[in-house]
Amino acid sequence: MGYRSDVRCLIYGPVEEIKKFEVAIAILMGDANPFELNKSDLKFYNGIRYGRDPGPRLRFIDLNCEAVRWYDSYPDVESWKKLLAWIQENEPDGVCLEYVRVGEEGRDVDQRNVGDTWGFIWPKTTIECSEPEVIKDEQSEDSASADDLATSVLRDPGARHHDEGGPDVPDRLHGREDDRLQPGVHGVTDGRRV
Repeated sequence: MGYRSDVRCLIYGPVEEIKKFEVAIAILMGDANPFELNKSDLKFYNGIRYGRDPGPRLRFIDLNCEAVRWYDSYPDVESWKKLLAWIQENEPDGVCLEYVRVGEEGRDVDQRNVGDTWGFIWPKTTIECSEPEVIKDEQSEDSASADDLATSVLRDPGARHHDEGGPDVPDRLHGREDDRLQPGVHGVTDGRRV
């Protein structure tokens, strides 16, 4: 299993400059280092900037990995990290780097930009939920949604939900004569329940 990260890295710039990096990356991703990264995670293509003035034709190196173990101890990952560090330190003319790594933990985000980047990639945090399976048995037959519960309480103000094994609802929420809600208070309009 291990700790997993999603990694996206774009290296782009003038076609001739980027082709120099492609040789190094081809060796890096060669059969000698198939440890964690897959060749299918890597693409090379020509493109242009989006917008009205697309600018010059560019060459892109695009690494896109999902649920990868981005560990320094893995030779292919270490090689990528060295390449990224070299680009950061040397800032080759016209070469742009956009890199984002998002780990399993919410705040584990690493983002780097080198050169005059155009903002092609950015981190985005999402919420994932694995819904529990509802069990139908004698103990859970009285399962109800919040809407169902509210409707039943409002329909029969004298009924006490806690008598049915649910949470204790104060008498004042049931509109008892001795503790009537005042007009304008949530749940009451002009002395009538809503």
